[in-house]
Amino acid sequence: MSIAGLSRRAARWLSRRKYAACGIVALGLLLASPSLWTEPVADDLLHELLLRPDPGVRGLEPKTLDLFRFASGDATRARALMNEGVFPWWTDPSVRLAFFRPLAGLTHWLDWRWLAGSAWWMHLHSLAWYGALLGALALTYRRLASPATGLLALLFYAVDDAHAPTVGWIANRNAVIALLFSVLALAAHARWRTSGRARFCWRAPAWLGLGLLAGESGIAGAAYLLAYALFLERGPLRTRVRSLLGPFLVLVAWRVVYVQLGYGTSGSGVYFDPVTSPLTFLRTLAERVPVLLLAAVALPWSDFWEVYSLVSSWAGPAVWCFAIAVLAGLTLLLQPLLRDSATARFWAAGTVFSAVPAASTFPHDRMLLAVTVGWMALLAELLTTAVRSRSREFWLAALVLLHGVVAPLVLPVRASQVDQLGRLLLRSTREFPNPAALAGSTVVLLNPPADPFAAYLPLYFEAQQRARPRHFMWLTSGVSPVQVRRSNARTLAVRPAAGYLSHATQLMLRSSSRPLPLGHTVRLEAATLEVTALTADGRPAEIRVTFALPLDDPALVLMSWSADRYVKFIPPREGEVVELPAIDLVRLLLTRAQSSDSRAARSKRSVWPSAGGATSV
Repeated sequence: MSIAGLSRRAARWLSRRKYAACGIVALGLLLASPSLWTEPVADDLLHELLLRPDPGVRGLEPKTLDLFRFASGDATRARALMNEGVFPWWTDPSVRLAFFRPLAGLTHWLDWRWLAGSAWWMHLHSLAWYGALLGALALTYRRLASPATGLLALLFYAVDDAHAPTVGWIANRNAVIALLFSVLALAAHARWRTSGRARFCWRAPAWLGLGLLAGESGIAGAAYLLAYALFLERGPLRTRVRSLLGPFLVLVAWRVVYVQLGYGTSGSGVYFDPVTSPLTFLRTLAERVPVLLLAAVALPWSDFWEVYSLVSSWAGPAVWCFAIAVLAGLTLLLQPLLRDSATARFWAAGTVFSAVPAASTFPHDRMLLAVTVGWMALLAELLTTAVRSRSREFWLAALVLLHGVVAPLVLPVRASQVDQLGRLLLRSTREFPNPAALAGSTVVLLNPPADPFAAYLPLYFEAQQRARPRHFMWLTSGVSPVQVRRSNARTLAVRPAAGYLSHATQLMLRSSSRPLPLGHTVRLEAATLEVTALTADGRPAEIRVTFALPLDDPALVLMSWSADRYVKFIPPREGEVVELPAIDLVRLLLTRAQSSDSRAARSKRSVWPSAGGATSV
């Protein structure tokens, strides 16, 4: 029997089972459940500190709901975070990364207020929201597709491994909540338009508004509503436009409040606001949307996009070309279905439209939660449609193998690895000075593998109530070889082979459109840094670092990266040059931390320590 025939039979079998949707939801939660045994990671730690009466890190202020204002545009706070080592020295003091997510912030406040910071319970909280999302999708698929097709789409969605980074990362719960309300908005809109009852007209705007209060990814709800008006709405253009008036007014009101409260992004080379930077955003769409769509429909994962350039200059373009080829082939495969089915055109448009807001930041599978809503429905409809050629049967078999066999096997593995960065950080600091010596020292990291391997260290130390350096800073990242030359008793010259701001990991807090000029000086408490040379395209090529302490002072601890951890760096003699090799970031990210590290971390804190603050906020 053909793949299409098997798919139709499986779909019919599911549609005859009274509790099939409940079973599929339970299966999705079971496959994602290994995240329950992972620890808080990255921004989870930032939220814990912000919810304390005293975060303990200069530049951070106690918060209740406003937990996603990472950079406010305030130069004083930016400088404080640079002195703490959370921001790099090249940070644009006016950079703003501020996201309006009060509803999601409320759930995190409840985590630390009522769940006492227990990682297991916080993950269970996130899984509960994911279960609600799957339930809402079951309702929406049933309303917009046949029972058999809807259940098959729900099954593909529930077992999709691309959802692991979103569901398993506590701080990314906002995306799950936002999509839940966006899906409910779509279902409510469909009910209003098919029933014609005026009393239902307010429900979709209300659900959409809640989604936007959970996170910017709620805009995906508007993307699917637009697709509905274009391909499923009946009547003249005026009627279709009028049907979107309520959601449009909600979007406008949300944007006005968003801007007036100081939220948004500017000055970053990674995040782009489509309203304030439309041309830059449009340029990034051509790069990022194909990569996101490729990850949604096939392989490879979009998580690796920013790493390709470190492997080879042609790796990124090759993957992008592969994405275009796959999407073109998929379009040909879908062409008969798209020609004959309005619902197929709706799901295809929703898939593409929802990828547009997801492209406002660097590609990552955690941005695919909304994109796969349309793709899985489109795939289910394709599989339940008659197939007449062997070539189409082959490609359908490949899609079923990928989404129906491989994905559910990989999902638990990816869910269990969401805290890999934390485990790598735990291992990387083994050779730091002992707590007594660390507390009075100045620690300088010469070449962390990438920004997160330095920026999150102060947050991890503070959240774990570990001794932190008196001063902490980092000079560059190890994406290329780094030359270190000693000029005198207090001064080092640092020259990365690729220059500064050469890679996306270095552009989070400064856009390449805001260059650092020759002679630009940054004065921090531990050192003064000056740009002494520029690359051909105007980026810093070399900096001179003059430390407050002599390089041979025991209180000044220089560390460089070696293999999988930081090791003590002995400064060269005056006039001598030491070259630190480029770090194989791909190998590092693919290497799992030792199981003993994970067990040690869990034995130290089954409940994340809170310095007596989080539960009383």
